[in-house]
Amino acid sequence: MIDTMVLAKYVLSINPDLRVGNYDNNLKLNKLLYFSSLMYFSVFKENLINNSFERWDNGPVIRDVYKEFRYNDLISNSECETNIVSDKEKTIIQIVNFIYGNKTSNELSEETHLHNIWRDASRNECLDFQKLNSSIIAYMKNLYSVYQTVDLENLHKEVINGNTYLYYDDIDLTSEDYLKVLQQVGATEFPIFLEILDGELVFS
Repeated sequence: MIDTMVLAKYVLSINPDLRVGNYDNNLKLNKLLYFSSLMYFSVFKENLINNSFERWDNGPVIRDVYKEFRYNDLISNSECETNIVSDKEKTIIQIVNFIYGNKTSNELSEETHLHNIWRDASRNECLDFQKLNSSIIAYMKNLYSVYQTVDLENLHKEVINGNTYLYYDDIDLTSEDYLKVLQQVGATEFPIFLEILDGELVFS
């Protein structure tokens, strides 16, 4: 388990855009902490941080993080010694940042509203991860299994016809031949890795 403020500073350190102190960024920081905690709990069956999320109208929020961000200039004190964060904690955070980091605070909030622990809680009630639906846990575990060994720093992501494709620099998705192939792929729930083998585009 890691100190909540340490984790918040780490998330801010890898998301420079969040250091603009506005309401949306405050909510987005809280949602990235939520999804990190959600994935960590789903995979390791233990809590990631030492604070609880409350059921706010705009999704799960850690009250202390919200207050530090809004009133105590958390963004100006976001320097974080990365050695404080363990390797398995970093892996979770990097995966969540890759999947959710480009979404808006509203998009993230809307997704959290689909989770039973938010829907079933009263306003300001603490969320209990022990009550998570098994389908949510399975989904987060699947995401972890897909990304845990991936070099996320050099991986690109593209959404085509609703499907998410992951690829490295050796693939040029602006190629009309590749785009024609990908546009014919049926809907999939999980991301598809693309590789070039013997000059052919391969799905995995």
